[in-house]
Amino acid sequence: MHSPANYHDYTEPTGTTDGVMTPPQDDSEDLQQIDDMTVYKLTRELQDNEANKRSLIGSKLPLSVLANEYVDPSFKNKIESMASNGLYYRPIRGDGNCAWRAVLYGLLDLIGSNKEQCQLMKSLLQNYHTMILDEAGFEKIAYEDFIDSFYEILDSLIAQGPQYIESNSFLENTELQNGSIVCLRFITSAYIKTHSDSYEPFLEGESIDSYCARNIEAFSVEADHLSLAALVSALAVVSLHISYIDGSNTESETIHILNPDYYVDQTDFGSIKLLYRPGHYDLLLDP
Repeated sequence: MHSPANYHDYTEPTGTTDGVMTPPQDDSEDLQQIDDMTVYKLTRELQDNEANKRSLIGSKLPLSVLANEYVDPSFKNKIESMASNGLYYRPIRGDGNCAWRAVLYGLLDLIGSNKEQCQLMKSLLQNYHTMILDEAGFEKIAYEDFIDSFYEILDSLIAQGPQYIESNSFLENTELQNGSIVCLRFITSAYIKTHSDSYEPFLEGESIDSYCARNIEAFSVEADHLSLAALVSALAVVSLHISYIDGSNTESETIHILNPDYYVDQTDFGSIKLLYRPGHYDLLLDP
């Protein structure tokens, strides 16, 4: 049976010794390795500490606010061009889960005003998505707590309506959000494994199991294009519109649209819009 990668805290690898005396040797390579590991660890800690100061999901803001953070005209001009269309955004914490968290909130935002769609999403999780997990070899004990987190969010959304995802009981609930993100990661991994022929050609010799363990099941690992495409197909109820901005000389953003392989039961909740800046995703919102 499949044993998913642990999503808990990352642990640096440690060396081992066998207690055998060895002759003196050049330690420069070892010192360099230790130094590199120390720099990596300190950098990771600084990044994590900085990320933890930010809200998991920030307040809805005009996109012009983001433009004010940039001096580089190649970035600033693209954002200002988008802002002229009246777009808003929600800042997402940059903790390696930003794309997954943005998709989670985007999905809830799409269905939050419609109890029938919320109930349908819960039904799909209970039946269609758990079927994919089971087919991929995930043990129920490995995913049931995480899928329960998603159920709890949907139940609250059904009971309280869209104001629930605006409340601190959701926005500041790390456990529920992160549990649901792990659920999304596992469903995506399961989808890739049950549709391996569609994904293996893009892995450049890496095995499906290795890719999924390293890039998808591992918590706080940033989403790449392949994992987002698989996430959309795994959910099978939304499309994803990603606006890419970078330091190129182009005057406007580049938009990539990811559609699922099919919509389960012809269910289409709409499009989730993301804003990508190098290394980070935020959620885009219409006026």
